[in-house]
Amino acid sequence: MKEKTFRILPVITVIAILALIIGLVFLYIYSERGLEGFIDWFADRIIGIMFAGLLVGALVLFDKLSKKTI
Repeated sequence: MKEKTFRILPVITVIAILALIIGLVFLYIYSERGLEGFIDWFADRIIGIMFAGLLVGALVLFDKLSKKTI
């Protein structure tokens, strides 16, 4: 049981540190732009990430299709 606890402790620590950093970034943006500006900024970032993921997925599929032999 102790070995399992020691393996999971660093993972929890890293997740907590990342959550604190991301939370501070969100808090800074919120304090600079207000609620409406924060929502606009956050929506723009989410849309950008989704579009980038779509492009990466399309490029991977196109690469697989172009290497496929008939």
